[in-house]
Amino acid sequence: MTQTHSSHTGSRIVLWLVLLLSLLLLGGLTVFAVSRNPLYSDVGRNKLSKYRFIEECKSELGKQLTEINKTVQGGAIRADFDPRRLVAGVANNPQGAGWVLGSQFTASRAGAPSQDVPFLCQSDAQGKVQLQVAQ
Repeated sequence: MTQTHSSHTGSRIVLWLVLLLSLLLLGGLTVFAVSRNPLYSDVGRNKLSKYRFIEECKSELGKQLTEINKTVQGGAIRADFDPRRLVAGVANNPQGAGWVLGSQFTASRAGAPSQDVPFLCQSDAQGKVQLQVAQ
């Protein structure tokens, strides 16, 4: 009876060790994934998260396209974005607090060929977003 009891104790110790090692591995993977997050942002320095900045830039572009579409005939112009290209194009503003995004979108309209259009978007220390579209 003593042998059975000691083998159960040994199995429990192995089980607890496996559980502990699994938790440590999971914690390490979490730290690794968080440190590699492409949308990580210093909100304290830049006043906006990187995600919010990208969304504000897309919104500003949408407003400009709405105004352009009011004056253009032949169908509305649409903007399509490559999300990976947007995230890769964002950097800290070298002139101080804020973000800078240099990227492009694909402008398309029914009956016309699509065209890649470069744009630059930046935010200042107060989080105000400005957009410049290449003509």
